[in-house]
Amino acid sequence: MLMKDKRVIRGEETYERILHSSMELISREGISGLTASKLSKEAGISKSSLFHHFKSTKEIPLTVMEVIKGIMLESIYDENIDSVEGIFSSFEKTLFSEDREAQMIGRVFFSLFSEGLFKKEYFDSFKSFQSISISRLSALFMKTKSPGITEEISITISKLIIASLDGLNLHSMLERENKEYIRCWNLQKKMILDYLNNGISKGISG
Repeated sequence: MLMKDKRVIRGEETYERILHSSMELISREGISGLTASKLSKEAGISKSSLFHHFKSTKEIPLTVMEVIKGIMLESIYDENIDSVEGIFSSFEKTLFSEDREAQMIGRVFFSLFSEGLFKKEYFDSFKSFQSISISRLSALFMKTKSPGITEEISITISKLIIASLDGLNLHSMLERENKEYIRCWNLQKKMILDYLNNGISKGISG
C-alpha cells in the first residue's frame, strides 16, 4: 500500500511538472513550440512517461488553459472586497506585474487566446471563461451596493474592465513597457469611477 502511495505521489508530481514545463515552452515559443521532444526534454522525463499522462500533445494546451483560467478566476473574486475602489485595487496587485511567473502566465494566456480565433475548442473554453469572469466581477460590483449600480451597469462595466485589462496587458507585453500603460489604466479607472459617482443617473446608452 505504501509503495502504491509513493507511485501515486510521483505520478502527480510528474503531471504537475509536465504542465509547468508546457507553460514555460508556450511562453517562449508559442503553442507551435509544444512538441513531445521539446516537452519531454524540458520536463526531464521520457516520452513514454509523457504519453502515460496525456494521449497526445494536443490535449496539453487545453489542460494548461484550464489551469490558467483557474489561477485568473481566483484573482477576480475576493469575498472581502466591499467597495468599487477595492475591486480596482485587487486588479492592481498583479496588473503589469514584473514577476516572472505572472509574465509567463500572461504570455501563455494570450498565446492560447489567439487559438480561439481559429479552433472551436479554444473558442468555447474562452467564451466560458469570459462568461464566468464577467459574472464574478459583476457580482462584486453588486455587492458594493454603490448608489445607482444596477445589474445592467455592473455587467457593462465588468466587460469594459476585462476587455481593457486584456488589451493593455497585451500591448505592454509587445512593447515591453509598463509605465505608459499603467497611466492608461489609471485614466480608464478614473473615467469609470467618475461615471459611477457623477454620471450614473444618466444610464448607459447603446
